[in-house]
Amino acid sequence: MKKFTVIIFCILVLLHQVLCRKHGNRMRHVLPRHLDHWLPRRAAHIFPRDLGNFMNSNMNDYVDKVVTSLDSRLGKMGYDPMPLPDEVREFSVKDLMGFEWHGKLGLHNGTLADLATMKRDGDVIISYNKTNPVVDVTMKFDDLTLVYKYDALIMNIGPQGTIEAIVSGLRINVILEADLKTMKMKLKELHLLDASKIKVHTKGLYLADYVVDGIADSITFLAQKVILKLVEQRVREEAHKVVESIDLKQYIG
Repeated sequence: MKKFTVIIFCILVLLHQVLCRKHGNRMRHVLPRHLDHWLPRRAAHIFPRDLGNFMNSNMNDYVDKVVTSLDSRLGKMGYDPMPLPDEVREFSVKDLMGFEWHGKLGLHNGTLADLATMKRDGDVIISYNKTNPVVDVTMKFDDLTLVYKYDALIMNIGPQGTIEAIVSGLRINVILEADLKTMKMKLKELHLLDASKIKVHTKGLYLADYVVDGIADSITFLAQKVILKLVEQRVREEAHKVVESIDLKQYIG
């Protein structure tokens, strides 16, 4: 019965492709509604009246399974918290008189916590590559916590302490393509969307506000350009493995 259902589904997808050519882009992202207009009445009861909603619901369930498995795998692989590389950053600030000062910021013993907190952000969007469903979905994290020990040197002063940054609103866009022959998904694309907010707190740094702000700006730059790229790399590596391990049969079979 499952094989029969998949065959009928493929026929419907082909029908969808014909309609797309006939009616243009307005049919691109949805399957025909009220399928009993196209199917014999005796067969219409086999399918939901709105197969588009049926597929979206099933693919939402599939993505939720992927996200749950990916969160678990990130924890097991030691990525929550995720160790961060040591860094040395140069920075400059201007004092209240307009003089520019240059300094160095050494960062070590860094970690990024709460990486295994992903959730689906909204419904999936389904399109087609020939007869293969293509799933476009956005996932979001809870607030991530970045912590580093630091040694700074500026104005001949060498403060030490801890820097903590909260990364809020971080999301990932993922594109998956189903192979109806193997009943497996493949990860086609995964990339981070910009975090909406990075808030830096310093401990043990008793300097002028403009110096603190300069160090905070350096940490924000590091988070955006280095650390979040590392997050993207780690999540992509593990997502490939999770996606390939989950059978599609229970979702579209």
